[in-house]
Amino acid sequence: LKQCEQYGIEHRLPMNQTPLMAAAAAGNLPLVEALLERGAARDAVDQYGYNALHWALREGFRDPAFATGPLAALYERLAPGSIDVRTGDRLVRLDRHLAEYSLFQTLWVLFKSRFTHPQRRRMGAFEAKDILDAWQHLPANIVRPERRRRQYLSSVLARNEIDRDYAYNRGLFRRLQQGWYQFDPGLSVRRR
Repeated sequence: LKQCEQYGIEHRLPMNQTPLMAAAAAGNLPLVEALLERGAARDAVDQYGYNALHWALREGFRDPAFATGPLAALYERLAPGSIDVRTGDRLVRLDRHLAEYSLFQTLWVLFKSRFTHPQRRRMGAFEAKDILDAWQHLPANIVRPERRRRQYLSSVLARNEIDRDYAYNRGLFRRLQQGWYQFDPGLSVRRR
């Protein structure tokens, strides 16, 4: 907080994080609350497009103790109520209660790893197993238990394929092969 008083609430740390991002990644809930009370922006992003929520999720995917510890409370304070994305010529709102919201946030956090870590297939894509592995220890307020089944997850991915003929298709993903998905290449996120 001393640095925030000296340099401002949104100053960047050496890793291009805001203090809120660093506090979220460290799981420091009292500091997150203090920064939010002082007006820290939840939607500020770093060079990867990560905000404070993404930094907290990233730690939760890697560390079961973090996922079962401070992550649930951090999520409640940092997760926006919705995300607006442009897919093709449509603006689509993903509300927090939808399965697509959790899936979108998860893939956003894991996306960079498709290119920086060795993968089973070199196509920069995800399969349901990758997502279920990330969700393994997450609390129920982030991903409800009934959504942690392969069949359910596969159906959410399939019904949101860009070329799918489905009434509620949001066009978020492109299927590369059976069971392998990427974000729609034409997708863009609306910043507020």
